[in-house]
Amino acid sequence: MCCRWALKKRGQACAYPFLIACLLFGLFLCGRATSAAQVIGEAAELDRLIKRADEAIANGDPETASVSIGKAALMASILAERTSTTDTTALYKGAEALFRAQENGYRALALFDQAGGRPPASSSTCRLLALATRHQRQALEYLARSRPRNEDHRTFHQHLLTSAQEWTSILPELRAELACP
Repeated sequence: MCCRWALKKRGQACAYPFLIACLLFGLFLCGRATSAAQVIGEAAELDRLIKRADEAIANGDPETASVSIGKAALMASILAERTSTTDTTALYKGAEALFRAQENGYRALALFDQAGGRPPASSSTCRLLALATRHQRQALEYLARSRPRNEDHRTFHQHLLTSAQEWTSILPELRAELACP
């Protein structure tokens, strides 16, 4: 009010509308930068969760590995919803399906260990392996549809495809080793 009165007294227009417009534009730009940084942060979190699961399974802890890769699947689902291209959406949906397959496989191993670790495995362990197989097939379907254009996405796609193909042989071996029908 004081500024407006002083400017009108001198015969000049008030600068408030201009200042407000500049502030709103600045906030708009900051919001856009935060959104881009948040996506990068989520992709980094996804990578961290994958590494954490890999470390846990390497240390013989399938329970922790299943929890970590389950969180990675959730993060991939969030990234799939936030992407704008169909190729990237298919990439993250493929990642989610693969991580769910791994989660169920690791959970089946943890359940088998808790039950004494002797074959034949319980029916719930075998059902988890069957569910893992379904998710693994779904992952291969999504990854076959995905054609990422970004170099980072192509590298991630190749890593996921290699992992999904490895799980194609791992799951039947697990079913045989645990004596699942």
